[in-house]
Amino acid sequence: MGTPRFVNVNSSFNSRPNRPVTWSVNARHTDDELGGWSWTFGTTLSVRPGARWQASVDPSYTRSADARQYIATRPGGSAATFGNRYIFGFVERSQLSARFRLNFAVTPDFTVEGYAEPFAASGKYSKIGELETARSRLLREYGAAGTGTSITRMPDSSYTVTDGNAAFTLANLDFNRLSFRSNLVLRWEWLPGSTAYLIWQNNRQRATPFGRSVNGGDLLDAIGAKGDNFLAMKVSYWIGVR
Repeated sequence: MGTPRFVNVNSSFNSRPNRPVTWSVNARHTDDELGGWSWTFGTTLSVRPGARWQASVDPSYTRSADARQYIATRPGGSAATFGNRYIFGFVERSQLSARFRLNFAVTPDFTVEGYAEPFAASGKYSKIGELETARSRLLREYGAAGTGTSITRMPDSSYTVTDGNAAFTLANLDFNRLSFRSNLVLRWEWLPGSTAYLIWQNNRQRATPFGRSVNGGDLLDAIGAKGDNFLAMKVSYWIGVR
């Protein structure tokens, strides 16, 4: 498939560094000639309320559409595509995340570091079709007038595609994903160059086949998803060489 031309615009605004409170705001927009587009907005806020404390949050939101997302390859295509059907679709995605960090120095040798990141993403497919010829950007969209094809959504959300006497199925492609990652790290430098770590990690996730655009409530739902807990310890000892 040919690669479309695109236009990309970026902007960024930042506060002065080396201050107790710093921030940044970033935005990006992309358009391509096939109808794909992308908007991304992110910001960062970092606070140092005292010599021992440091906290930050980095939320980010993205909405995008890809007009030529590869889906699958099926047999039974034309000679122009070497006997195969190279299937693509239009997919609209959304993504929302936020990273939280909190560090506290109990003493210069003993620190507590916390991290948490709720995440939500979605994708919804439409305008599914097959490549007309090799190295082209044109799709023969299933169900469009004049193509002699039809596409039907089944009760289980899969697709049945009919092309003349041929028929085949495609799995449901829509999705919603939630995840939540967090960890707490205790770091103790018990001797110069020798350090002990105690690490607790929590991973949660959930998936549904809906394709609904994400919102702020999904980040809270990610925290409540099912997951696993891990506890690890690491000790390093520095042996000096004279």
